[in-house]
Amino acid sequence: MGEAHADGARPARRGRRGPAGATRQDILNAALRLVTARGAAVTIREIGSEAGVDPAMVIYYFKSKKNLLAALALAARDTMRQLSRLIDAGDRRTLGVRLVQGFVDLWERPDTGGQMRYLLHGAYDEPDLSEILSDVIDETIVQPLVTACPSPRAAMTAGVITAQLAGLAATRYVLRIEPFASADRDALATLLGPVLQDLIDGRSTPCSPACLVPQASGALHEHPRAGSRGDHLTFHPDASSYW
Repeated sequence: MGEAHADGARPARRGRRGPAGATRQDILNAALRLVTARGAAVTIREIGSEAGVDPAMVIYYFKSKKNLLAALALAARDTMRQLSRLIDAGDRRTLGVRLVQGFVDLWERPDTGGQMRYLLHGAYDEPDLSEILSDVIDETIVQPLVTACPSPRAAMTAGVITAQLAGLAATRYVLRIEPFASADRDALATLLGPVLQDLIDGRSTPCSPACLVPQASGALHEHPRAGSRGDHLTFHPDASSYW
Protein backbone atom coordinates (compact mmCIF):
# COMPACT_ATOMS: atom_id res chain seq x y z
CA MET A 1 0.00 0.00 0.00
CA GLY A 2 1.11 3.57 -0.62
CA GLU A 3 2.62 5.66 2.11
CA ALA A 4 0.02 7.52 4.19
CA HIS A 5 0.33 11.27 4.60
CA ALA A 6 -1.44 13.00 7.47
CA ASP A 7 -1.89 16.22 5.54
CA GLY A 8 -3.38 14.48 2.53
CA ALA A 9 -0.52 15.54 0.26
CA ARG A 10 0.18 13.35 -2.74
CA PRO A 11 3.67 11.77 -2.58
CA ALA A 12 5.84 12.19 -5.66
CA ARG A 13 6.38 8.99 -7.60
CA ARG A 14 10.01 8.10 -8.20
CA GLY A 15 11.58 7.40 -11.55
CA ARG A 16 9.86 6.87 -14.89
CA ARG A 17 6.14 6.31 -15.10
CA GLY A 18 4.42 4.97 -18.20
CA PRO A 19 5.28 5.99 -21.77
CA ALA A 20 7.74 8.87 -22.12
CA GLY A 21 5.23 11.01 -24.02
CA ALA A 22 2.61 10.56 -21.33
CA THR A 23 5.05 11.49 -18.55
CA ARG A 24 6.20 14.58 -20.42
CA GLN A 25 2.59 15.65 -20.95
CA ASP A 26 1.79 15.00 -17.27
CA ILE A 27 4.59 17.40 -16.34
CA LEU A 28 3.36 20.04 -18.80
CA ASN A 29 -0.20 19.74 -17.48
CA ALA A 30 1.00 20.01 -13.88
CA ALA A 31 3.15 23.04 -14.67
CA LEU A 32 0.27 24.74 -16.44
CA ARG A 33 -2.05 24.19 -13.46
CA LEU A 34 0.46 25.61 -11.02
CA VAL A 35 1.65 28.52 -13.15
CA THR A 36 -1.85 29.73 -13.99
CA ALA A 37 -2.90 29.44 -10.33
CA ARG A 38 0.21 30.89 -8.67
CA GLY A 39 2.45 32.45 -11.29
CA ALA A 40 5.84 31.40 -12.62
CA ALA A 41 7.49 31.45 -9.17
CA VAL A 42 6.60 27.77 -8.71
CA THR A 43 9.58 25.47 -8.31
CA ILE A 44 10.71 22.37 -10.18
CA ARG A 45 10.10 20.37 -6.99
CA GLU A 46 6.51 21.62 -6.77
CA ILE A 47 5.89 20.84 -10.43
CA GLY A 48 7.27 17.33 -9.99
CA SER A 49 5.09 16.77 -6.93
CA GLU A 50 1.99 17.99 -8.78
CA ALA A 51 2.80 15.68 -11.72
CA GLY A 52 3.48 12.73 -9.40
CA VAL A 53 7.09 12.30 -10.53
CA ASP A 54 10.52 12.86 -9.07
CA PRO A 55 11.75 16.44 -9.73
CA ALA A 56 14.71 14.87 -11.53
CA MET A 57 12.28 13.72 -14.22
CA VAL A 58 11.28 17.31 -14.87
CA ILE A 59 14.94 18.14 -15.50
CA TYR A 60 15.33 14.99 -17.59
CA TYR A 61 12.60 16.05 -20.03
CA PHE A 62 13.04 19.84 -20.03
CA LYS A 63 16.61 20.51 -18.78
CA SER A 64 15.53 23.69 -16.97
CA LYS A 65 12.48 25.52 -15.68
CA LYS A 66 12.92 28.13 -18.41
CA ASN A 67 12.68 25.43 -21.08
CA LEU A 68 9.59 24.01 -19.41
CA LEU A 69 7.88 27.41 -19.44
CA ALA A 70 8.89 27.87 -23.09
CA ALA A 71 7.28 24.51 -23.87
CA LEU A 72 4.07 25.80 -22.28
CA ALA A 73 4.22 28.84 -24.57
CA LEU A 74 4.56 26.60 -27.63
CA ALA A 75 1.61 24.51 -26.47
CA ALA A 76 -0.38 27.73 -26.16
CA ARG A 77 0.60 28.54 -29.74
CA ASP A 78 -1.11 25.38 -30.93
CA THR A 79 -4.26 26.45 -29.09
CA MET A 80 -4.11 29.97 -30.50
CA ARG A 81 -3.88 28.59 -34.02
CA GLN A 82 -7.59 27.89 -33.68
CA LEU A 83 -8.03 31.67 -33.93
CA SER A 84 -5.79 31.74 -37.00
CA ARG A 85 -8.04 29.23 -38.72
CA LEU A 86 -11.11 31.22 -37.69
CA ILE A 87 -9.62 34.39 -39.21
CA ASP A 88 -8.63 32.61 -42.41
CA ALA A 89 -11.98 30.88 -42.95
CA GLY A 90 -15.58 32.00 -43.18
CA ASP A 91 -17.23 35.20 -44.31
CA ARG A 92 -15.02 38.20 -43.65
CA ARG A 93 -18.16 40.32 -43.18
CA THR A 94 -18.87 38.44 -39.93
CA LEU A 95 -15.27 38.13 -38.75
CA GLY A 96 -15.60 40.70 -35.95
CA VAL A 97 -18.39 38.79 -34.20
CA ARG A 98 -16.81 35.40 -34.87
CA LEU A 99 -13.45 36.58 -33.54
CA VAL A 100 -14.94 37.69 -30.23
CA GLN A 101 -16.90 34.45 -29.92
CA GLY A 102 -13.87 32.30 -30.71
CA PHE A 103 -11.63 34.26 -28.34
CA VAL A 104 -14.07 33.95 -25.44
CA ASP A 105 -14.54 30.24 -26.19
CA LEU A 106 -10.79 29.62 -25.90
CA TRP A 107 -10.70 31.38 -22.54
CA GLU A 108 -13.68 29.49 -21.15
CA ARG A 109 -13.16 25.96 -22.45
CA PRO A 110 -11.66 23.69 -19.77
CA ASP A 111 -9.05 22.30 -22.16
CA THR A 112 -7.73 25.68 -23.37
CA GLY A 113 -8.49 28.26 -20.67
CA GLY A 114 -5.29 27.59 -18.73
CA GLN A 115 -3.13 28.14 -21.79
CA MET A 116 -4.85 31.46 -22.50
CA ARG A 117 -4.23 32.61 -18.92
CA TYR A 118 -0.61 31.60 -19.29
CA LEU A 119 -0.25 33.76 -22.41
CA LEU A 120 -1.64 36.75 -20.53
CA HIS A 121 0.46 36.32 -17.38
CA GLY A 122 3.60 34.66 -18.69
CA ALA A 123 5.34 37.74 -20.07
CA TYR A 124 4.87 39.57 -16.76
CA ASP A 125 6.06 36.69 -14.60
CA GLU A 126 8.98 35.65 -16.80
CA PRO A 127 10.44 38.55 -18.84
CA ASP A 128 12.80 36.14 -20.61
CA LEU A 129 9.75 34.53 -22.21
CA SER A 130 8.19 37.76 -23.46
CA GLU A 131 9.75 37.41 -26.92
CA ILE A 132 8.43 33.86 -27.32
CA LEU A 133 4.96 34.87 -26.18
CA SER A 134 4.99 37.92 -28.46
CA ASP A 135 5.93 35.68 -31.38
CA VAL A 136 3.01 33.36 -30.56
CA ILE A 137 0.53 36.25 -30.61
CA ASP A 138 2.07 37.74 -33.75
CA GLU A 139 1.90 34.42 -35.62
CA THR A 140 -1.59 33.40 -34.54
CA ILE A 141 -3.51 36.71 -34.43
CA VAL A 142 -1.62 39.70 -35.79
CA GLN A 143 -0.33 38.29 -39.09
CA PRO A 144 -3.61 36.53 -40.03
CA LEU A 145 -5.42 39.82 -39.35
CA VAL A 146 -2.94 41.74 -41.50
CA THR A 147 -3.89 39.41 -44.36
CA ALA A 148 -7.61 39.75 -43.64
CA CYS A 149 -7.68 43.56 -43.45
CA PRO A 150 -7.80 45.48 -46.75
CA SER A 151 -6.66 48.72 -45.16
CA PRO A 152 -3.34 50.24 -46.32
CA ARG A 153 -2.59 50.42 -42.60
CA ALA A 154 -3.36 46.75 -42.08
CA ALA A 155 -0.51 46.21 -39.61
CA MET A 156 -1.74 49.02 -37.37
CA THR A 157 -5.33 47.80 -37.71
CA ALA A 158 -4.30 44.26 -36.71
CA GLY A 159 -2.42 45.66 -33.72
CA VAL A 160 -5.44 47.64 -32.55
CA ILE A 161 -7.72 44.58 -32.85
CA THR A 162 -5.20 42.50 -30.89
CA ALA A 163 -5.09 45.19 -28.22
CA GLN A 164 -8.91 45.15 -28.05
CA LEU A 165 -8.88 41.39 -27.47
CA ALA A 166 -6.15 41.66 -24.83
CA GLY A 167 -8.18 44.38 -23.12
CA LEU A 168 -11.24 42.14 -23.16
CA ALA A 169 -9.24 39.33 -21.53
CA ALA A 170 -7.88 41.61 -18.80
CA THR A 171 -11.26 43.24 -18.15
CA ARG A 172 -13.26 40.01 -18.06
CA TYR A 173 -10.88 37.46 -16.57
CA VAL A 174 -8.38 39.42 -14.46
CA LEU A 175 -9.99 42.66 -13.28
CA ARG A 176 -13.52 41.24 -13.59
CA ILE A 177 -15.07 44.61 -14.40
CA GLU A 178 -18.83 44.61 -14.99
CA PRO A 179 -20.70 44.26 -17.23
CA PHE A 180 -17.93 42.44 -19.12
CA ALA A 181 -17.22 39.94 -16.34
CA SER A 182 -20.70 38.42 -16.24
CA ALA A 183 -21.95 39.02 -19.80
CA ASP A 184 -22.44 35.89 -21.88
CA ARG A 185 -20.37 35.21 -24.97
CA ASP A 186 -22.98 36.30 -27.50
CA ALA A 187 -23.67 39.56 -25.67
CA LEU A 188 -19.96 40.36 -25.78
CA ALA A 189 -19.85 39.49 -29.46
CA THR A 190 -22.83 41.75 -30.16
CA LEU A 191 -21.19 44.60 -28.26
CA LEU A 192 -17.59 44.31 -29.48
CA GLY A 193 -17.95 42.48 -32.78
CA PRO A 194 -19.14 45.52 -34.75
CA VAL A 195 -16.25 47.59 -33.35
CA LEU A 196 -13.74 45.05 -34.64
CA GLN A 197 -15.66 44.68 -37.91
CA ASP A 198 -15.41 48.42 -38.58
CA LEU A 199 -11.65 48.13 -38.20
CA ILE A 200 -11.46 45.04 -40.41
CA ASP A 201 -13.52 46.70 -43.15
CA GLY A 202 -11.60 49.95 -43.01
CA ARG A 203 -14.55 52.05 -41.83
CA SER A 204 -12.48 52.89 -38.75
CA THR A 205 -8.84 53.49 -39.56
CA PRO A 206 -6.15 53.80 -36.89
CA CYS A 207 -3.85 56.74 -37.41
CA SER A 208 -0.17 56.44 -38.21
CA PRO A 209 2.06 55.47 -35.24
CA ALA A 210 4.01 58.69 -35.86
CA CYS A 211 0.87 60.66 -35.08
CA LEU A 212 0.20 59.07 -31.70
CA VAL A 213 1.09 61.99 -29.46
CA PRO A 214 -1.73 62.56 -26.94
CA GLN A 215 -2.56 66.20 -26.24
CA ALA A 216 -5.73 66.07 -24.10
CA SER A 217 -8.60 63.79 -23.15
CA GLY A 218 -11.25 62.91 -25.70
CA ALA A 219 -11.64 61.07 -28.98
CA LEU A 220 -8.75 60.51 -31.36
CA HIS A 221 -8.31 62.32 -34.65
CA GLU A 222 -5.30 62.77 -36.90
CA HIS A 223 -3.90 66.23 -37.05
CA PRO A 224 -4.96 67.89 -40.36
CA ARG A 225 -1.30 68.36 -41.28
CA ALA A 226 -0.40 64.67 -40.79
CA GLY A 227 2.71 63.79 -42.73
CA SER A 228 4.70 66.94 -42.08
CA ARG A 229 7.23 67.79 -39.42
CA GLY A 230 5.79 68.13 -35.93
CA ASP A 231 2.52 66.36 -36.74
CA HIS A 232 0.63 64.84 -33.85
CA LEU A 233 -2.68 63.38 -32.84
CA THR A 234 -5.23 65.88 -31.55
CA PHE A 235 -8.06 64.97 -29.21
CA HIS A 236 -11.57 66.37 -29.50
CA PRO A 237 -13.78 65.76 -26.44
CA ASP A 238 -16.96 66.32 -28.43
CA ALA A 239 -16.06 64.01 -31.31
CA SER A 240 -18.40 61.15 -32.06
CA SER A 241 -15.78 58.88 -33.64
CA TYR A 242 -12.75 57.43 -31.97
CA TRP A 243 -10.76 57.28 -35.20
